[in-house]
Amino acid sequence: MTGLLHNPQFLYAVAFCIFVVLAFKYGRRPLFDWLDAGIAEIRTELEKARQLRVEAEAMLESCKQRKAEADADAQAIIARAKQQVVHMREQARADLAAAIARDEQLVEQRIRMAEIDALAQVRAAAVEAAMTVARATLEKNISPDVAATLVDQAITAVGAAKSGIKPRAA
Repeated sequence: MTGLLHNPQFLYAVAFCIFVVLAFKYGRRPLFDWLDAGIAEIRTELEKARQLRVEAEAMLESCKQRKAEADADAQAIIARAKQQVVHMREQARADLAAAIARDEQLVEQRIRMAEIDALAQVRAAAVEAAMTVARATLEKNISPDVAATLVDQAITAVGAAKSGIKPRAA
């Protein structure tokens, strides 16, 4: 046995075993406490990560909902705009048709007025020509006594026409 005590490897092995026993006896509790603290810290961080994930999912769902609402609003705006375009197109067509109808009425009225004016001018020219022919014929064919009698009758007829009395025949 004295040979073993003088052997450095044996002494190293015994010292190592004593160290391991003492380290296990006195170092076990602080080591486990340190490991437990690390585990608790990791659990806390995991719980925070779960909470952050839940909040992120809620925010994502909220953003999706707002996006869907915005899409619905955009579709409603587009539909309203299309309806307004159709309405404005119809209104423009109606306004154009009304303007064309007014213009046609004005043109027709101007044509009628021109026809009436031309007809009046033709009548006036015809009356003037008839009066000229009648005057020339009367001057050639009627005696002065008959002419005086016709003038008197014409004056009486004009005066009666103004007063509303019917002229009597001569």
